[in-house]
Amino acid sequence: MEKETILNEVPKNAKFVLEVEGKKAYLKAISRATLETAMGLIMPTHGNPRLITAGEIILNSCWISGDEEIKKDEELLVEACLQAVSLIERKEASLKKL
Repeated sequence: MEKETILNEVPKNAKFVLEVEGKKAYLKAISRATLETAMGLIMPTHGNPRLITAGEIILNSCWISGDEEIKKDEELLVEACLQAVSLIERKEASLKKL
């Protein structure tokens, strides 16, 4: 019962809650270093994108607390990693040659 109470309390520094099959994880904002590493895997200069690996880096770096089963169960982990990639928020910007 104590574990359930802990998981239902939202940590103060949490910016996101990720839920997979009823299991929750609380995540903080992505740091610039994590974003740079993840973007290098999502948009590589050579080879195919590695979304799951990028998501795992984000998930591990941003994890505050949550149900550890997400990290231990392969199916839950893969889905959590794919969802973690969507935490990358892009702002609208433009570049014009003068």
